[in-house]
Parts: sequence; C-alpha cells; structure tokens
Amino acid sequence: TALAVDNGYDSFADDESDVDIENFEIPPRDVCPLCKIPMSVDHRNSEYMPCCAKQLCKGCSTDHAVKSLERGIKVEVFTKCVFCRSNRANSGTTTVERLHSNAKQGDGNAMFMLASGYENGLNGLPINYQKAVELYHEATKLGSADAAHTLGSSYMTGDI
Repeated sequence: TALAVDNGYDSFADDESDVDIENFEIPPRDVCPLCKIPMSVDHRNSEYMPCCAKQLCKGCSTDHAVKSLERGIKVEVFTKCVFCRSNRANSGTTTVERLHSNAKQGDGNAMFMLASGYENGLNGLPINYQKAVELYHEATKLGSADAAHTLGSSYMTGDI
C-alpha cells in the first residue's frame, strides 16, 4: 500500500476559483529606469532605492560608482541615490521607515524588502516569520516576482 503523505499541495487543489488560466498573461518584466534594459529575474542583480522606490540594475549602479570614482567623487558614490540624487538612508531605521512608506503606497518591491528584513532580521527588524510570509503574499499580489519566487521556494522546501 502507498503511504499517504501530506505535502500541503492538496489543500490548494480545491480552491482554484480565483485562478483564470485561460486569461492568464505573464506580466512584463520591469525595466531599469536609467538604461531601459529589462531587469534580471534574479533580484541580486538589481538594487532597490527606498528613497524614490526605484529598482535599478546593478549595471547602472555599478557604472555610476565607477564613473564617480574615476572623476574623483568618492563620497557621493555611497551617499546619493543614483536615480533621484537624494541622500541614501544612513541607518537601518531610516531604510525601514522608507520601505514602510513605500509599501503603504502599494509598492511590491518595498514589501518584498520588508518581508526579507523580517525573515532574516535585517535593518534592525526582529525576525518574524509570520509577518514575512504575510508581506511576501501581499508583494506577490502586487506583482513582485522576487516575492513569488521566495514564496514558491519556501513552500517547496518546507521552510514555511
């Protein structure tokens, strides 16, 4: 006889009422607001700017840093946002405040960053897995591919 194993997948099979397979469209990939090149699906190849809620490709942020250093501008590389030129957050508290503000305005990337902060205890946030999962779900609903990937991987490996 086969051993019945509850892997959690069966609970999702009954509730497909909100999934419209026939009209499903893959959302367009985000593009870097500076170079207009489609962003990598790997969030490690981009940098989120909480000051202006922009996701920049690593190419643009690295290029800016290299060119600034070549021109002898050392301080600005790490203190100014590449996109909006405002001061970068100089503490975890300021970063979290900006992320919360952006998340309240419906920014899925900010929610993903907050969820990651709660999952890993980053920027002074306490580790809170329940809060992290809630934020990952909300970020996924707002179109964050990173949040969807993190949720899928976590469900697959049993981390959640």
